[in-house]
Amino acid sequence: MELIVLALCWLAGITAVAAWDAPAWMAPAWLITVAPMVYYLRGRRLTQWLLVGAAVALAGGCWFARWEDRPEPSLAAYLDQEVVIEGRVASESDPGITTVRYRLDVKRVEIDGVAHDVSGDALVTVSQFTEWRRGDFVRLSETLETPPDLDLGYREYLLRQGVVGTMLYPKVLAFETGGRGFRRSLEAIRLRSDQAMARSIPEPEASLGSGIVLGRDGTLPEDVVDDFRATGLAHLTAVSGGNVILVAALVFLGVGPLFNRRTGLAVAFLAVGGYVLLAGASPSVLRAGVMAATLLIGCALGRPQSGLPALGVAIFGMTIVRPGLAMDVGFQLSVAATASLIVFGPWATFAGRWLLRTTHADVVVPGIVTDLFALTLVATLGTTPISAHVFERVSLIGPLANVLVQPIFVIAFALSGVTALTSMAWTQGGWLAGLAAYYPLSTMTYVARTLASWPLASVPVPSGSATWVVAAYVALAVIGWPAYRYVPPEIRRVRPWRHTRTVRLMLASAGAGGLLAAIIRVSILPIGGPDEFELRVLDVGQGDAILLTTPHGKQVLVDGGPAESSLADELGRVLPHWERTIDVVILTHGDEDHAAALARQDRRYLVGQARDNGQEKSTTAYHSFTTRLVPDAPLLAGDVFTVDGVTFTVLWPPAGFVTQNANEASIVMRVDFGETSFLLTGDVEGEAQELLARAPDAQVDVLKVPHHGSKTSDAAFLQGTGATVAVISVGESNRYGHPA
Repeated sequence: MELIVLALCWLAGITAVAAWDAPAWMAPAWLITVAPMVYYLRGRRLTQWLLVGAAVALAGGCWFARWEDRPEPSLAAYLDQEVVIEGRVASESDPGITTVRYRLDVKRVEIDGVAHDVSGDALVTVSQFTEWRRGDFVRLSETLETPPDLDLGYREYLLRQGVVGTMLYPKVLAFETGGRGFRRSLEAIRLRSDQAMARSIPEPEASLGSGIVLGRDGTLPEDVVDDFRATGLAHLTAVSGGNVILVAALVFLGVGPLFNRRTGLAVAFLAVGGYVLLAGASPSVLRAGVMAATLLIGCALGRPQSGLPALGVAIFGMTIVRPGLAMDVGFQLSVAATASLIVFGPWATFAGRWLLRTTHADVVVPGIVTDLFALTLVATLGTTPISAHVFERVSLIGPLANVLVQPIFVIAFALSGVTALTSMAWTQGGWLAGLAAYYPLSTMTYVARTLASWPLASVPVPSGSATWVVAAYVALAVIGWPAYRYVPPEIRRVRPWRHTRTVRLMLASAGAGGLLAAIIRVSILPIGGPDEFELRVLDVGQGDAILLTTPHGKQVLVDGGPAESSLADELGRVLPHWERTIDVVILTHGDEDHAAALARQDRRYLVGQARDNGQEKSTTAYHSFTTRLVPDAPLLAGDVFTVDGVTFTVLWPPAGFVTQNANEASIVMRVDFGETSFLLTGDVEGEAQELLARAPDAQVDVLKVPHHGSKTSDAAFLQGTGATVAVISVGESNRYGHPA
């Protein structure tokens, strides 16, 4: 009990300084003020502990104030200047849509030819094709910018991480591969696991699986992220305390029956340590590991509620080593959720079971269902004050969504882990495991998407001040004190109704039938019927990507757009989930908005054949495309080939055609199936369009308008095709003004 009091006093000292910018003596002054009343009501012993707590609060406030007033890293002196920096990569890749970010531990800055030794980190944004690893040495040249002050205190967040400045697309002057090391080897295993997931499961399920197992959710589409936030499921998209506890539970349930309870707890404890390393051992993952370890310690001591003192020790240890964690929203949410589950969890599950028994609903509803709902409500209650203050939004549908998704999450987590491990050693086995993992992962996204569309799924709330947040937790602490001290009574066991098993079996059978129907809908209907041909213009932003599916399921992909993640998401949504092969990939020309996404699709799909126009282009995207996919002979005017009854006739460029304008050299193809014809035009402009306008093969039913409908389009060509349908692929609010 004393540990709990001291931990609360420590947090009170930190909170006074962090939330109100008060002097370090403010929190202990509050405690000393109430000391006479405590002495009068409860006697000397509690008063002594209160005075000790005041000293601890003073120490916490002073410790945080000292950390907050630490000198700024010397790198900050060179902000907003064009410099040359040298340092080593200090993080894994953080992928964006068309970029990737790395944190760089900067050791030297050169300005005006003079070198200076410095300390501090820079956040560097580079092309999506950049593949650095932790420990690599780089020398970069660009302006070192002050971090932008975005919503939710982004600049302050970076400063707490030690990041002083940012660099956008710097020039790489030198690069050296880093040596071997434990963290570098661990990163390699994580990246291989991530790529194995992408190879075995379509998007967005692959990113979701990677997020819940490895904590790598950077490529999860924004619409999916928004759905999970609106439904209170965002904590499932990344490694959290729940994931780590799940590892411990699965290991304990597997090992405990084979040996004994203590052995099971010990092995589970080791498994938590191993999983924390596999999940990246970042501060957020370490925090989750410590929180899970506190519950295991409580169980090992024979009283799960002993986890609260252990949680107090964890808070002490983590905020002493890194005081800035006290201001980290993830840390605050983890502490609040864990404490709520320890304090209110037993009473919440008791209330649920008692309600089932008194209403006789236990005939139909198993106790585990009410337990899950009760614990979800408790965790939501504990985290709502913080989440409402920070995000200014509360999910009303969150408890229901968590009850529906949590059982599915357990299956998704286990199967995603099996997929990642299996696929690294055996591609076919990983594909089979990925088939199994797809169903629970897609169910999670479906539930989130459906519930997020409901009216009032989440509602905005005023942010308020930190005072209201502290007041809310003081109230919870007052309510929680007796809840923690007293164990709920046992519910008297009664003889179950003799038809209970029959009713539950009938419900389980109905559920299994519904599950089978859903699997059939997802797995059988996408196959389509014979003699069906589909041409889809994919939504990849400002770029082109066209997928043609032949009558017997052959896939031809023409261009890919500017972003690998966007193309992967689109392919995952339109292809059958078991399809991991693209039979033919055609790149019309080497511009980034057509080639970038194609360059690394071989990491996700087995590519049968690659073709291009043979016109070399000095871009990273085109170089990566030709290196990884190794195109066959170039497609030139007059070439004709057939894929499963679909005829492709190349109309442009002619043999020997040379131009400095890459758009003019775009491949133009006529596609025929049955009595319907299509014209795919890439980005051809004036000269090519003038010549094609007179070509009889350019008369088609459906036209893909060249160059995103730009002003370079020739009216005579567009009218001369005679197309009844025209499609323009363009990015919303693009900077080029397309279509013009």
